[in-house]
Amino acid sequence: MVGCGTNVWISFNNGEVVVVDSAQRNPIYRFQKGVALTSFASLDATFLISGGKDGQIEIWNVDTFENCAQFSAHEDAVTQLVVARPDPYSTDRIIWAASDDKTLSTWRV
Repeated sequence: MVGCGTNVWISFNNGEVVVVDSAQRNPIYRFQKGVALTSFASLDATFLISGGKDGQIEIWNVDTFENCAQFSAHEDAVTQLVVARPDPYSTDRIIWAASDDKTLSTWRV
């Protein structure tokens, strides 16, 4: 579960993702992933990064709920995500992803 802007994203073991308006406390969007998402990270209220049990990392637009990018990061479940800017003036982001496959991957997006 992660807060992003005024919304909270919740992933369930069955692969369902529910986005809840935290002010109204109502679900505003639901979708089925097919695989449970294991971790979330966000640097701002524009994009949300998720990691899944399938080793995939996905980048979501938090306003449209659209999947903007997806890539294979690991051979096992993504267990932790950290996202940061390489410097205060950069628009790039660096994603660090840890996995049950005992590796750490780094991605610049």
